[in-house]
Amino acid sequence: MAGRRDGDVTMTTTGIGGGLAAAGLLLLTGCVNYYAKPGATADEFEVASAECQMGAAKIRNDLKSDDYYRACLRAKGWRQVRN
Repeated sequence: MAGRRDGDVTMTTTGIGGGLAAAGLLLLTGCVNYYAKPGATADEFEVASAECQMGAAKIRNDLKSDDYYRACLRAKGWRQVRN
């Protein structure tokens, strides 16, 4: 699987509201953020991500919803890794 490190499942994400801005920033900086959790599967990440996105969608402020999303994934054992 591309982007895999030391047996961790890694999933790339930009958060809730920053798709185009993150894509532009990615082009400028060359950085890629992803989430990893030892022993987890891609399906487990998809479930956790969907649950966190549902909770974040209830928050009207984009910055706070992104913070909620990241905190939710951390609470579920996923760690953001920055290249």
